[in-house]
Amino acid sequence: MKAFDLCGRVAIVTGGNGGIGPGMARGLASAGARVVVAGRNAQKSAAAAKEIGGIAIEADLTRGARQQVEGLDERVLARTSAGRWGTPADLTGIALFLASIASDFLTGTAIPVDGGYSVQG
Repeated sequence: MKAFDLCGRVAIVTGGNGGIGPGMARGLASAGARVVVAGRNAQKSAAAAKEIGGIAIEADLTRGARQQVEGLDERVLARTSAGRWGTPADLTGIALFLASIASDFLTGTAIPVDGGYSVQG
């Protein structure tokens, strides 16, 4: 089996219809996983799932979510060495890595994919 082969596996990507979710969904699907796109907007989920040959379900996981504070965008960008918000494609590689056998021996660690946000003080 190839290290990044996900054939025969199912991946559920919550928020897979917008933001960084589609990048993860595309990466997982390109490695052979059957992808379920879960999101609040059924039409957006269906369109995202169709693009990758996946399945869409409607799911609202926002209950209890915090609202974004004023000036969040400016504060994040000032602290992020990449100088930008992440794009869906920025998460494709890490999603594929963590879902595959390539990460089987990786335990108990955090892998920040944040454009350098976590290394700034």
